[in-house]
Amino acid sequence: MTGMNRTTGKPIDGLAFILQSIKDILTTPVGSRTFRRDYGSYLHRVIDMAATAATRLLASAYCASAIARWEKRVKLTRVKVTLPDATGAGSVYIEGHRIDLPVPEEFSASIQL
Repeated sequence: MTGMNRTTGKPIDGLAFILQSIKDILTTPVGSRTFRRDYGSYLHRVIDMAATAATRLLASAYCASAIARWEKRVKLTRVKVTLPDATGAGSVYIEGHRIDLPVPEEFSASIQL
């Protein structure tokens, strides 16, 4: 499947297109998209929480459930969230299988939030 890079407007496909989609899912708060109120994730709910193990677990669960619901081209096997630090940088590390291919292919990626 081919799509458009959201920053350059150029064609994008493969894993890069899937990762762009996942980043859009994770950074879109549920309830914020007109005509698709249930699209997105609840990851925004942990922004002001203390950086504890429980918060990381909750953030990982929010990521995994949103990706499972909205990105049907992948099946995740691991999600690890790095909560924002003093600079505000956070990331999500994911591992899984691409199931949009004739033969499922493993992948791993880190998505900056």
